[in-house]
Amino acid sequence: MRKNEKIEQIEKLFKGGPVDIFKLLHFLIENGEHYRKLEFRTNSSEILRIYKKNRTYENMFLDIVDSKGNAKISEYEIKFYNQILDIQEFKKMGLISKKFSINHIVE
Repeated sequence: MRKNEKIEQIEKLFKGGPVDIFKLLHFLIENGEHYRKLEFRTNSSEILRIYKKNRTYENMFLDIVDSKGNAKISEYEIKFYNQILDIQEFKKMGLISKKFSINHIVE
């Protein structure tokens, strides 16, 4: 996928402003494999980072950072994006009810 197409997809997702986790997960399921690192910020400054460590891009990892900058989850391996909803720390932080916006992209 070309760089312009990737940027257009992100712009289209956030065209109306921040999105909920379900819309974000839908985007990741459809298009997540085209990005090496995506970082999202909640409306209360928590960060959700999804990335691929190696060149083969087989394994995906997740970091969650709270609003104070403390890593709550670091290098948590996920196979499917919907596993994010089952992570206890994700539920405990109340991220399921937050709105997300884009913070950083690495293609």
